[in-house]
Amino acid sequence: MFVTIATIIASCACASASTAHPLVEANFDFVGNDVGNAPGSAIDKCTAPCEANPLCKAYSWSGYNNGTCWLKSARDQVVAKYGVMSAYMWPGPIDICQLQLDVDFVGNDIASVPSPDVEKCCYICSKTFNCRAYSWTNYNSGTCWLKSHRGVAIVKPGVKSADAYPNDAPLLLLHYDTDYVNHDMTNRPSPFPEQCFDICKGVEGCRAFSWSNHMGGTCWLKSGMNEQIVKVGVVSATMP
Repeated sequence: MFVTIATIIASCACASASTAHPLVEANFDFVGNDVGNAPGSAIDKCTAPCEANPLCKAYSWSGYNNGTCWLKSARDQVVAKYGVMSAYMWPGPIDICQLQLDVDFVGNDIASVPSPDVEKCCYICSKTFNCRAYSWTNYNSGTCWLKSHRGVAIVKPGVKSADAYPNDAPLLLLHYDTDYVNHDMTNRPSPFPEQCFDICKGVEGCRAFSWSNHMGGTCWLKSGMNEQIVKVGVVSATMP
C-alpha cells in the first residue's frame, strides 16, 4: 500500500503487491545515505527497486533523467526541496497527525491558515511547503499555525498540536509557573529554560529541572520529581 497524507485524510488507499508501507513526504529530500539509484517515472515506481536492494530502507525521487529513484539506507536528515518526494519503508501502517492536547509547539512558524477545527490542519500542512508540524488554536474562530519542525513545547490549555510526519524526537514539554520541589542535585546558568534540557542531559542522574530568572537565569537540576507547586515565573520539565 502506498500512502500520502492526502490519501489518509480522504480515506483512500491503493492496492499493491508490496508488503511495505511507504509514507510519501512531498517536497522533502532525504539527504545522504545513498546505496544506489534506479529509473522511475514517478515515486510509486521506487518501492520495487528499494525492496530488491537489501541495503535500502528509504528513497527519494526526483525528475532527474525523466525520473530517478535515489535509494537510501536510512532516513536521517530531511530537508525541504521543491519537486522531490521521499518515503521510508515502514514495516506497518504509520499513524500521523496524532494530536497532543493542551500542548503548543512554540516557534518555527512558517504560515497560519484559518480552520474551524484542528482535523483540517493535517491536510493543510501536507500541502504547504516545508510544513512538518502544526498547532491549532481558536484564534479568529480557529487557526492552524504551520511549523517547519517541532521544537520545544509548552502546556497551554485549549491548544492542540501534532507532527504531520513521523518524528522520533522526544517531546520536550515545559510547564510554566510550576516549580518542582526538592531532589536538587546542582545548578547551571542558562538565560532560557529551553537550554536546560541539554544541560540536564549532560549531567549523570538528572531526571528533571526547574528554571528561574535567578542571576539572569538558572537551571536547578533534579534527580526526580514527585511534588510540584505553583510558582509564577518558574518553568519546569521532566526529561523525556
